[in-house]
Amino acid sequence: MRDVLASAANHRIPYVGAGPAETATGVSDWRRFLDQLEELGGSTKATSLFETWVLGPADRRLLPERSEARERYAALIAEGDDWLPGLIVRRPMAAWQFDDAEAAMALAEASLADRDELRATTEELALTFPSGLERSYESAASRSDLTQLGQRIDAWEQAAAAIRSARDRLAVRRAPLAELGLIGTEPDTAYRAAIAAFTAGDEEGALAGSSATLAVLGSAEEIGRGRALAAGTAIVTVLLLILLLAVYLVQRRRRRHRFVAEAAAAWPTDGPVIGPIDPGPSEPGIVAPSEPGSLPSQSGAVTPGPYATLAATPGPADVGEDEPGAVGGAEPD
Repeated sequence: MRDVLASAANHRIPYVGAGPAETATGVSDWRRFLDQLEELGGSTKATSLFETWVLGPADRRLLPERSEARERYAALIAEGDDWLPGLIVRRPMAAWQFDDAEAAMALAEASLADRDELRATTEELALTFPSGLERSYESAASRSDLTQLGQRIDAWEQAAAAIRSARDRLAVRRAPLAELGLIGTEPDTAYRAAIAAFTAGDEEGALAGSSATLAVLGSAEEIGRGRALAAGTAIVTVLLLILLLAVYLVQRRRRRHRFVAEAAAAWPTDGPVIGPIDPGPSEPGIVAPSEPGSLPSQSGAVTPGPYATLAATPGPADVGEDEPGAVGGAEPD
């Protein structure tokens, strides 16, 4: 009750957010005091006591609409967990402008739904939930504040989705052409940079790193196809050069054989046969040549031709001149 009276005396707003209670405008009447009793004092009987002993028929008609708005407000606080509504919701609640309060709570509920989706994504990816979003929610004082908050959450969601896509693409088993195209690149580096940027609160850096990773992986197969084509062209060129060299060598050999055959055909074969030159008896191991027309044996030695030795005819010393038939001097055989 002491807190209730202090709030009433200082004209504070009954619906307190994350920070100190703001100052309420207007006159402090029974409506503000009833809110202070229930919000700050925790009373569960104040409404029925006011309805019985304080309010007239016109004021009682305000209570059902107030009850519905308060129920939605309590659900908003429960849904927000540790995120408390901003002044955009709390001000019309304190002023009993329940239509405006309902519209503001609809925007706040949408912001919390986006937050829950982003939180689930960050938990899945083991990322740190972005800081600053809670403060933006709790300090929202206008519709544009919640609109900007929704845009920021969407940007973070896009960055997280890009990181998820990059992670999934990195985990997929790549085709050989893609592996060939990734030679010399490190797509993991950009992915790690994206995670670091997300943790540091830089959603644009996280999105850029993830996009760079996806770009490298997306073009890897095309680059690999180009490299494979270039390598295949080089191999074919080398094989063609080898083939041309082989053809050249074969043709050159054939021309040489043809030249030798033509030269042999043009050489005269009806001339005299020139035997080997006698090296002389002084050279050991050399066999004297045979007579013309003879052929060497298979062992390489020259077989001499047949010859005979006849005794000389007796000369004058052997036969006297008086012997009949004697001829002076020796005659050849």
